[in-house]
Amino acid sequence: MSHAVFLRPDENGNWGKIAIASTTGTEASVSASFADATSNTTPAMSVGSFMFGYNGTAWDRIKTAASDALGSTGVLAAGTTLFNGGNFVRQRTADSIFDGNAGGLIPATVSYGFAGITFDRVRVGKVYRYIEYLNLPTATSTTIWTPAAGRKFRLMGVIVTTSASVHLHLRDSTTVFHTVRCLATGQSFDFGNGYLSAAANNVLEIRNDSGTTTNVWVTAWGTEE
Repeated sequence: MSHAVFLRPDENGNWGKIAIASTTGTEASVSASFADATSNTTPAMSVGSFMFGYNGTAWDRIKTAASDALGSTGVLAAGTTLFNGGNFVRQRTADSIFDGNAGGLIPATVSYGFAGITFDRVRVGKVYRYIEYLNLPTATSTTIWTPAAGRKFRLMGVIVTTSASVHLHLRDSTTVFHTVRCLATGQSFDFGNGYLSAAANNVLEIRNDSGTTTNVWVTAWGTEE
């Protein structure tokens, strides 16, 4: 719809008042007050100093706090708050942030790594555990790491040294998740961003299933979550 601007006399007969009309000749109205849920088809004149946002059906006034000259709350298309009270919102950090999330705000100070489908927080190992078990019998396990109550261990790396050529199993409680093969030497294994225990309070164990008794020295590191 096009509009025309023309001069016409005011109610006192004075020329100079500007009116805006549509092609049908209907003068566009200027509301005395503003309200939310204004129809998208309302023939109202947009006022540059007053901001409205389209919610998909109607136009709403953009809100600010009484003490905030700038916007106090911004909302992304998916409904995620971008800033509040003049400050950027720090979204709750979590793993498995979906790659296709619209409106997901990832804090610039937090590092994420792509895990193939989702993004996970990048870990820094800060929990270290060391055990020495002399003459670990076959078919026997020993605990490397007992996490704090209610927490899970996340194993990021391990160094295993043995006195004999054996194969050992790393276990999440009683579940084997990695086999360690040592030829009477030290072996190191990097688990990248970490293997997270299946359940809180599970312990990290190493088990000798080689049929040969051996001395075992283990250094493990990671996080507790």
